[in-house]
Amino acid sequence: MRSTSIDDRIVRGLIYALLIVCIIAVIAIPYFSYQILVTLTGVDPDVLASEIPTIDPSASNVETQIIIYTWLVQRYSGIATIVVGILALFSVIFFTIVILQVHRSQKVRLWGLEFERTNALQDAQRDISGLRGLVTGLQENLRELSALNVGLNQFVRNPTEKHLDALLDKVSHTAAFVIRPSGRSVRTSVWLYSLSKNEIRIISGYRISEDTKAKLRFKKRSNGFAPAVLRHGGPYLKDTDFSDKAKDWKTDESSDYETTSIIGQPIEVGTTKDDWQVILCFSTDREDYKFGIEKDAAELNLFSNIISSILTIAQFSYDQSDKSMLEFAWERYDD
Repeated sequence: MRSTSIDDRIVRGLIYALLIVCIIAVIAIPYFSYQILVTLTGVDPDVLASEIPTIDPSASNVETQIIIYTWLVQRYSGIATIVVGILALFSVIFFTIVILQVHRSQKVRLWGLEFERTNALQDAQRDISGLRGLVTGLQENLRELSALNVGLNQFVRNPTEKHLDALLDKVSHTAAFVIRPSGRSVRTSVWLYSLSKNEIRIISGYRISEDTKAKLRFKKRSNGFAPAVLRHGGPYLKDTDFSDKAKDWKTDESSDYETTSIIGQPIEVGTTKDDWQVILCFSTDREDYKFGIEKDAAELNLFSNIISSILTIAQFSYDQSDKSMLEFAWERYDD
């Protein structure tokens, strides 16, 4: 048996058309039936015979039959019309039930053919809409990256504390924008680790409160995600157990943000690995999305390289007092 796919919109259109035809039929069939009977017999519809007509004995059989049929039509045309109307109504009800059953079924067999309803058109429209959203997201990403490049060029030409702060914030914002263009519920945090001070602190963040930036500090062996990424030495993912009992997590009491998935990447800065290190983290509170080390690797590597370049330049750029721009970044959120 051959199988043919029919789009769901076509099925609905046919159902509506058949229902309209059936409704018209209920009205038209009794009316036209009555008119046909009257036309064929020549009966005056305003005259109703109550008695059997007198038949001339000399009339032929044909004439006699016509007289009898005429009287029957006169006598029972109203009843016949009502009967035909009732039959038409029941026919409409029957076909409506059949049509609704067909509408609920995914497959219909008719004359040796099997028709299968599909949502191909709607699926195609959703795919096109999704592609348009993707293209729009990519265009927005390009604009954000272009603006980031402008900020980077300004800092390279004039490495000041002001330009460094603005550039770090632009990186945090753009990174959150790019890694999840279809869902803005992403937070970015850039952490700086000082070996000599044995401390890890935030130097930039997107959708991170100022209180968190100033107060959330860790040691390398502390119970927290940033130290866990640093100790791990590579991309690190966490999407379960966000309680303080977890060895790689510490709840931020100053924030009501409920983390459901977080991913981090350690970054080397300068020429000596042990002097300064950076950790880039992305987190989300969405229940319907989880980060992935493989699927988010491109974004992690892209912004890790950008941050490494910025902070390496900052490490070897000094103000008039010979203070490194990286030291300014370290002290950015000090009280």
